[in-house]
Amino acid sequence: MQNAYYKESLTTAVKMLAVTQKELFSAIFHIAMAGELHEWNKSVEIGEVYEFSSEIFEGCTDTNIQLLTQLMMKLESTYRSISNLNGIEYR
Repeated sequence: MQNAYYKESLTTAVKMLAVTQKELFSAIFHIAMAGELHEWNKSVEIGEVYEFSSEIFEGCTDTNIQLLTQLMMKLESTYRSISNLNGIEYR
């Protein structure tokens, strides 16, 4: 049986993983806009709104983006698994 401190520590870890995953998404986005998606980025009109998901990055050929995307997906998978196993709400 888990004690309260253990559960609290797990909850903190899950929240940290979720935040890290979001920050990594942002970093990947900026790398893609500066590199592989640079031309597209230049063609977008100011004020246009687009929604990005990790699937966009999965289609990139840049090895760095691929490696970071895999890490981002592993982070998400890990915090979801820990949350499910321990009844932790992560949102």
